[in-house]
Amino acid sequence: MILAGAEATAGVNLSASLSVEIGNTIEVPTPPKKTANASYGVWRKKTSGNYVQIFSNCSEKVRSSVTAWAPWKIGWRTWES
Repeated sequence: MILAGAEATAGVNLSASLSVEIGNTIEVPTPPKKTANASYGVWRKKTSGNYVQIFSNCSEKVRSSVTAWAPWKIGWRTWES
């Protein structure tokens, strides 16, 4: 939704993407009596704010609140339990 709004405003085509490869491995040092957990994937960031219309006289009007998820990084998330 954010990209679509930016495309319309700027008159350009925008995109955001990340790809993931299969076959990645990780080693996690784990103390006794603990379990290592890991998840691999594309992690994303959440951004939220307001969609604001700006008029020719420089006044503004909030039209709606928006939330956007954008690709952030590829990799492992590890934790112990």
